[in-house]
Amino acid sequence: MLLVAAALVALATASTSVAASASSPGANGLIAYVKRGPACPAPECGEALWVSALDGSGARRLKVSKTIVRSILFPTWSPDGKRIAFFDLTGGGGEQGNPQRPPLWHQLWVINADGSGRRVVLDFRRRDPRTYYLRLRPSWTSNSREVTYQTEDALWAVDVGTRRIRRLAGLPKLGGSAQLSPDGKRIAYTNAAGDLYVMSSTGGGKTRLARISTWGFNDSFDWSPDSRKLAVLSESGAPSIVSVAGGVGPPLVAGPDRWERPIWSPDGSTLLSQRQQVPEPDPDRPGSFRTRMEWDRFTTIDPGGRGVALVGPGTGSCGTRGQDPRTGKRLTRPCQIRDPSWQPRR
Repeated sequence: MLLVAAALVALATASTSVAASASSPGANGLIAYVKRGPACPAPECGEALWVSALDGSGARRLKVSKTIVRSILFPTWSPDGKRIAFFDLTGGGGEQGNPQRPPLWHQLWVINADGSGRRVVLDFRRRDPRTYYLRLRPSWTSNSREVTYQTEDALWAVDVGTRRIRRLAGLPKLGGSAQLSPDGKRIAYTNAAGDLYVMSSTGGGKTRLARISTWGFNDSFDWSPDSRKLAVLSESGAPSIVSVAGGVGPPLVAGPDRWERPIWSPDGSTLLSQRQQVPEPDPDRPGSFRTRMEWDRFTTIDPGGRGVALVGPGTGSCGTRGQDPRTGKRLTRPCQIRDPSWQPRR
């Protein structure tokens, strides 16, 4: 009996240590993101997974498929910073029952930080309700062993080594997105109307926190590293902070710009987002505005509302998009990037 008790104490201590280390702030590492290059068969064509420093230096392309990638969604670093989970849609022609042109489906993959070890951890299987998953951002359990994903009415976790699936908690049917907190104790989720809730990781104690933007499949929030706050897109579409203890902060940026989901830096000091449209005065038409797209840059935002800064990677040109009707000059089209995730370093 004493040996059993000692083992239980050791196990509890180890579990607490894992959760604590996973939820404590880490150093800021690389940025993983999706880059859409020029049309194939040009070099670096199609969509690919890239990593770089925040300023864009050291950018490198991770090989994620032997075939042309139709789309990659939501790369997400593991808490230990060693692997990236993502959805990948490749090949296929979309004909059910035709082995030569199988249906298209997003598979859940993981890949090592150096581009090695690419493997499927979850694939669609007919008649298995656990695999009718939604293409929404995955998250990780605190020990970096499991990736969580959503079906229509539940949050699940799949072991990246064994591919064993377990159910974490039920979710409102046809709602929004859900994300496990870094310490593994809570789940944040939205409903179709954009109401943000938190509950325990087992599904109890549901609490409504705020009404937020429903832009981007309701994928408009991110847990802070200490699991005490969430960065969200407010109803106005601007990034702001919501406390789990209660309270919604003011918008962190002013103006009518449209923003993507803000994410936290691993050390909790900075938010990273993408400003999609920036209205600016048109010098050729006084009193009117024109829109400049920022598809090839990310923006850092101070959580205290003390300013924003445009950062790398700066992807260069992916061809042209016609001519300027006023000057006749060819307009260049930047390579598009999206879905950033920030690597923790511990």
